[in-house]
Amino acid sequence: MFDSDIICGGTTEGYKDGYKDKIESDNIVDFIYMCGEYSLTCHLTDSTLHVTSNGGNHMERDGSYFGLKYDTDKLDILKELNRIIKDNDVSKENGFYHNTAGLPPGIGDSIEVTYDSGERIYKISNQFPVVGEEIGKLFYDEFHKLAIDNGFDFTTDKSNVDLYNDATVEYLQGTWEGSHFRREYKMIFEGSHIKIYKDGELTDDTDYVIHEGWVKVNKLVDGKTEAKNQHDYQEFNACSSIRKVNDFTITVYFFENGCSSTDRFYRKKEDK
Repeated sequence: MFDSDIICGGTTEGYKDGYKDKIESDNIVDFIYMCGEYSLTCHLTDSTLHVTSNGGNHMERDGSYFGLKYDTDKLDILKELNRIIKDNDVSKENGFYHNTAGLPPGIGDSIEVTYDSGERIYKISNQFPVVGEEIGKLFYDEFHKLAIDNGFDFTTDKSNVDLYNDATVEYLQGTWEGSHFRREYKMIFEGSHIKIYKDGELTDDTDYVIHEGWVKVNKLVDGKTEAKNQHDYQEFNACSSIRKVNDFTITVYFFENGCSSTDRFYRKKEDK
Protein backbone atom coordinates (compact mmCIF):
# COMPACT_ATOMS: atom_id res chain seq x y z
CA MET A 1 0.00 0.00 0.00
CA PHE A 2 3.03 2.24 0.08
CA ASP A 3 3.71 4.19 -3.14
CA SER A 4 6.95 5.91 -2.19
CA ASP A 5 10.49 4.71 -2.86
CA ILE A 6 11.93 3.23 0.32
CA ILE A 7 15.56 3.58 1.30
CA CYS A 8 16.70 0.36 2.98
CA GLY A 9 16.63 0.90 6.75
CA GLY A 10 15.16 4.38 6.38
CA THR A 11 11.80 5.99 6.99
CA THR A 12 9.37 7.48 4.52
CA GLU A 13 6.63 9.73 5.90
CA GLY A 14 4.31 12.38 4.58
CA TYR A 15 0.84 13.14 3.23
CA LYS A 16 -0.63 12.10 -0.08
CA ASP A 17 -2.22 14.84 -2.18
CA GLY A 18 -5.96 15.06 -2.67
CA TYR A 19 -7.14 13.99 0.78
CA LYS A 20 -9.13 16.23 3.11
CA ASP A 21 -9.93 15.89 6.80
CA LYS A 22 -13.61 16.72 6.41
CA ILE A 23 -15.66 14.04 4.61
CA GLU A 24 -19.04 15.31 3.38
CA SER A 25 -20.62 12.03 2.25
CA ASP A 26 -22.11 9.46 4.61
CA ASN A 27 -22.30 6.62 2.10
CA ILE A 28 -19.39 4.18 2.17
CA VAL A 29 -18.92 1.97 -0.88
CA ASP A 30 -15.50 0.47 -0.07
CA PHE A 31 -13.84 -0.18 3.30
CA ILE A 32 -10.50 -1.73 4.25
CA TYR A 33 -9.02 -1.90 7.74
CA MET A 34 -5.90 -3.91 8.50
CA CYS A 35 -3.82 -4.42 11.64
CA GLY A 36 -1.51 -7.11 12.95
CA GLU A 37 -4.35 -9.21 14.37
CA TYR A 38 -7.00 -9.08 11.63
CA SER A 39 -8.10 -7.57 8.34
CA LEU A 40 -11.64 -6.43 7.47
CA THR A 41 -12.86 -5.42 4.03
CA CYS A 42 -16.16 -4.86 2.27
CA HIS A 43 -17.08 -3.54 -1.16
CA LEU A 44 -20.53 -2.50 -2.33
CA THR A 45 -21.69 -3.40 -5.84
CA ASP A 46 -25.27 -2.32 -6.60
CA SER A 47 -27.12 -3.75 -3.56
CA THR A 48 -24.65 -6.52 -2.73
CA LEU A 49 -21.89 -6.23 -0.17
CA HIS A 50 -18.79 -8.36 -0.79
CA VAL A 51 -17.15 -9.10 2.57
CA THR A 52 -13.77 -10.55 3.50
CA SER A 53 -12.57 -11.05 7.09
CA ASN A 54 -9.41 -12.73 8.36
CA GLY A 55 -7.69 -12.97 11.72
CA GLY A 56 -6.94 -14.96 14.84
CA ASN A 57 -4.00 -17.13 15.82
CA HIS A 58 -2.67 -18.92 12.74
CA MET A 59 0.40 -20.32 14.51
CA GLU A 60 -1.41 -22.75 16.80
CA ARG A 61 -4.65 -24.50 16.00
CA ASP A 62 -6.64 -23.30 18.98
CA GLY A 63 -9.79 -22.62 16.94
CA SER A 64 -9.36 -18.84 16.88
CA TYR A 65 -7.97 -18.58 13.35
CA PHE A 66 -10.69 -17.53 10.91
CA GLY A 67 -11.25 -16.60 7.30
CA LEU A 68 -14.49 -15.52 5.67
CA LYS A 69 -15.45 -14.50 2.16
CA TYR A 70 -19.12 -14.01 1.38
CA ASP A 71 -21.77 -11.76 -0.17
CA THR A 72 -24.67 -10.25 1.72
CA ASP A 73 -27.57 -7.85 1.23
CA LYS A 74 -27.38 -6.73 4.86
CA LEU A 75 -26.02 -3.20 4.39
CA ASP A 76 -26.54 -1.64 7.82
CA ILE A 77 -22.86 -2.19 8.61
CA LEU A 78 -21.96 0.60 6.17
CA LYS A 79 -23.92 3.10 8.24
CA GLU A 80 -22.29 1.82 11.44
CA LEU A 81 -18.79 2.03 9.98
CA ASN A 82 -19.45 5.60 8.88
CA ARG A 83 -20.81 6.46 12.32
CA ILE A 84 -17.65 5.11 13.96
CA ILE A 85 -15.48 7.08 11.53
CA LYS A 86 -17.37 10.33 12.08
CA ASP A 87 -17.75 9.94 15.86
CA ASN A 88 -14.04 9.27 16.29
CA ASP A 89 -12.72 11.76 13.72
CA VAL A 90 -10.89 8.99 11.87
CA SER A 91 -10.40 11.19 8.80
CA LYS A 92 -8.21 13.61 10.77
CA GLU A 93 -4.73 13.83 9.21
CA ASN A 94 -6.14 12.19 6.11
CA GLY A 95 -3.60 11.01 3.55
CA PHE A 96 -0.89 10.33 6.14
CA TYR A 97 1.61 7.56 5.45
CA HIS A 98 4.64 6.27 7.37
CA ASN A 99 6.92 3.40 6.49
CA THR A 100 10.06 2.28 8.31
CA ALA A 101 11.93 -0.21 6.15
CA GLY A 102 12.96 -3.51 7.70
CA LEU A 103 10.26 -3.78 10.36
CA PRO A 104 8.51 -7.14 10.69
CA PRO A 105 4.89 -7.39 9.50
CA GLY A 106 2.04 -6.88 11.94
CA ILE A 107 3.09 -3.55 13.43
CA GLY A 108 0.89 -0.50 12.97
CA ASP A 109 -2.36 -0.44 11.03
CA SER A 110 -4.02 1.06 7.96
CA ILE A 111 -7.39 2.23 6.73
CA GLU A 112 -8.78 2.96 3.27
CA VAL A 113 -12.37 4.10 2.81
CA THR A 114 -14.12 5.24 -0.35
CA TYR A 115 -17.45 7.09 -0.39
CA ASP A 116 -20.03 7.34 -3.18
CA SER A 117 -18.97 10.97 -3.65
CA GLY A 118 -15.44 9.86 -4.55
CA GLU A 119 -14.08 11.19 -1.25
CA ARG A 120 -11.52 8.90 0.35
CA ILE A 121 -9.81 8.23 3.65
CA TYR A 122 -6.27 6.88 3.52
CA LYS A 123 -3.94 6.45 6.51
CA ILE A 124 -1.20 3.89 7.01
CA SER A 125 1.82 3.18 9.19
CA ASN A 126 3.94 0.06 9.71
CA GLN A 127 5.47 1.39 12.95
CA PHE A 128 2.59 2.76 15.03
CA PRO A 129 -1.22 2.77 14.81
CA VAL A 130 -2.94 5.49 12.79
CA VAL A 131 -6.42 4.30 13.75
CA GLY A 132 -5.79 2.69 17.12
CA GLU A 133 -6.85 -0.40 19.04
CA GLU A 134 -10.10 0.98 20.46
CA ILE A 135 -11.48 2.14 17.11
CA GLY A 136 -10.17 -0.97 15.40
CA LYS A 137 -12.11 -3.05 17.93
CA LEU A 138 -15.30 -1.16 17.02
CA PHE A 139 -14.75 -2.06 13.35
CA TYR A 140 -14.03 -5.65 14.39
CA ASP A 141 -17.27 -5.89 16.37
CA GLU A 142 -19.34 -4.68 13.42
CA PHE A 143 -17.81 -7.23 11.04
CA HIS A 144 -18.18 -9.91 13.71
CA LYS A 145 -21.89 -9.19 14.12
CA LEU A 146 -22.34 -9.23 10.34
CA ALA A 147 -20.61 -12.62 10.12
CA ILE A 148 -22.94 -14.10 12.76
CA ASP A 149 -25.98 -12.61 11.01
CA ASN A 150 -24.91 -14.45 7.87
CA GLY A 151 -24.39 -17.82 9.57
CA PHE A 152 -20.62 -17.57 10.14
CA ASP A 153 -18.36 -16.64 13.05
CA PHE A 154 -14.82 -15.52 13.74
CA THR A 155 -13.73 -19.07 14.56
CA THR A 156 -12.01 -21.81 12.60
CA ASP A 157 -15.02 -24.12 12.47
CA LYS A 158 -17.37 -21.35 11.33
CA SER A 159 -15.06 -20.12 8.55
CA ASN A 160 -15.90 -20.75 4.90
CA VAL A 161 -12.45 -20.67 3.27
CA ASP A 162 -9.61 -23.20 3.31
CA LEU A 163 -7.46 -21.82 6.10
CA TYR A 164 -4.63 -24.31 6.14
CA ASN A 165 -4.61 -26.03 2.72
CA ASP A 166 -3.81 -29.33 4.45
CA ALA A 167 -3.03 -32.52 2.64
CA THR A 168 -5.86 -35.04 2.46
CA VAL A 169 -5.75 -38.77 1.77
CA GLU A 170 -7.26 -38.07 -1.67
CA TYR A 171 -4.64 -35.43 -2.43
CA LEU A 172 -1.70 -37.64 -1.52
CA GLN A 173 -2.66 -40.63 -3.68
CA GLY A 174 -0.08 -41.65 -6.26
CA THR A 175 3.68 -41.49 -6.58
CA TRP A 176 5.84 -38.56 -5.51
CA GLU A 177 9.51 -38.25 -6.39
CA GLY A 178 12.35 -36.04 -5.22
CA SER A 179 15.96 -35.93 -4.14
CA HIS A 180 17.75 -34.94 -0.94
CA PHE A 181 21.51 -34.69 -0.53
CA ARG A 182 21.94 -36.56 -3.84
CA ARG A 183 19.74 -39.43 -2.69
CA GLU A 184 16.73 -40.28 -4.84
CA TYR A 185 13.41 -40.86 -3.09
CA LYS A 186 10.08 -42.25 -4.19
CA MET A 187 6.91 -42.12 -2.07
CA ILE A 188 3.88 -44.16 -3.06
CA PHE A 189 0.57 -43.41 -1.34
CA GLU A 190 -2.13 -46.08 -1.64
CA GLY A 191 -5.16 -45.22 0.48
CA SER A 192 -3.93 -44.66 4.03
CA HIS A 193 -0.72 -46.62 3.37
CA ILE A 194 2.67 -45.34 2.24
CA LYS A 195 5.79 -46.96 0.82
CA ILE A 196 9.03 -44.96 0.72
CA TYR A 197 12.04 -45.92 -1.36
CA LYS A 198 15.49 -44.42 -0.89
CA ASP A 199 17.82 -45.04 -3.83
CA GLY A 200 15.54 -47.92 -4.80
CA GLU A 201 15.57 -49.56 -1.36
CA LEU A 202 12.31 -49.84 0.59
CA THR A 203 12.66 -47.98 3.88
CA ASP A 204 9.02 -47.56 4.97
CA ASP A 205 5.95 -49.73 4.41
CA THR A 206 3.36 -48.48 6.87
CA ASP A 207 0.05 -46.75 7.49
CA TYR A 208 0.15 -42.97 7.90
CA VAL A 209 -1.95 -40.33 9.61
CA ILE A 210 -2.52 -36.64 8.85
CA HIS A 211 -2.44 -34.52 12.00
CA GLU A 212 -3.03 -30.78 11.54
CA GLY A 213 -1.49 -31.00 8.07
CA TRP A 214 1.51 -33.13 9.06
CA VAL A 215 1.83 -36.60 7.50
CA LYS A 216 3.35 -39.00 10.05
CA VAL A 217 3.52 -42.71 10.85
CA ASN A 218 0.17 -43.81 12.26
CA LYS A 219 1.69 -44.84 15.56
CA LEU A 220 2.29 -42.80 18.69
CA VAL A 221 5.74 -42.49 20.19
CA ASP A 222 6.45 -44.59 23.25
CA GLY A 223 4.64 -43.40 26.35
CA LYS A 224 1.98 -41.40 24.48
CA THR A 225 -1.69 -42.33 24.64
CA GLU A 226 -3.01 -39.43 22.59
CA ALA A 227 -1.60 -36.94 20.09
CA LYS A 228 -1.54 -33.26 21.03
CA ASN A 229 0.78 -32.30 18.18
CA GLN A 230 2.68 -33.87 15.29
CA HIS A 231 5.67 -34.71 17.49
CA ASP A 232 3.57 -37.27 19.36
CA TYR A 233 3.61 -39.49 16.26
CA GLN A 234 6.53 -41.62 15.18
CA GLU A 235 8.68 -40.51 12.25
CA PHE A 236 9.28 -42.38 9.03
CA ASN A 237 12.60 -44.16 8.63
CA ALA A 238 13.44 -42.19 5.49
CA CYS A 239 12.30 -38.78 6.77
CA SER A 240 10.65 -37.15 9.73
CA SER A 241 7.41 -35.86 8.21
CA ILE A 242 5.63 -34.66 5.07
CA ARG A 243 3.44 -31.63 4.42
CA LYS A 244 1.48 -30.22 1.49
CA VAL A 245 2.79 -27.05 -0.16
CA ASN A 246 0.33 -26.50 -3.00
CA ASP A 247 -1.73 -28.49 -5.50
CA PHE A 248 1.30 -30.21 -7.03
CA THR A 249 4.06 -30.12 -4.41
CA ILE A 250 4.82 -31.60 -0.99
CA THR A 251 7.63 -30.68 1.37
CA VAL A 252 9.52 -33.55 2.93
CA TYR A 253 11.26 -32.86 6.24
CA PHE A 254 14.45 -34.65 7.25
CA PHE A 255 16.23 -34.73 10.58
CA GLU A 256 19.63 -36.35 10.71
CA ASN A 257 22.60 -35.98 13.04
CA GLY A 258 20.94 -33.13 14.91
CA CYS A 259 20.26 -31.13 11.74
CA SER A 260 16.96 -30.50 9.98
CA SER A 261 16.48 -29.90 6.26
CA THR A 262 13.76 -30.00 3.62
CA ASP A 263 13.22 -30.67 -0.05
CA ARG A 264 10.23 -30.44 -2.32
CA PHE A 265 8.86 -33.54 -4.02
CA TYR A 266 6.65 -33.60 -7.12
CA ARG A 267 3.91 -35.96 -8.22
CA LYS A 268 4.78 -38.18 -11.16
CA LYS A 269 3.18 -36.89 -14.37
CA GLU A 270 1.14 -40.03 -14.96
CA ASP A 271 -0.40 -39.61 -11.48
CA LYS A 272 -1.54 -36.01 -12.03
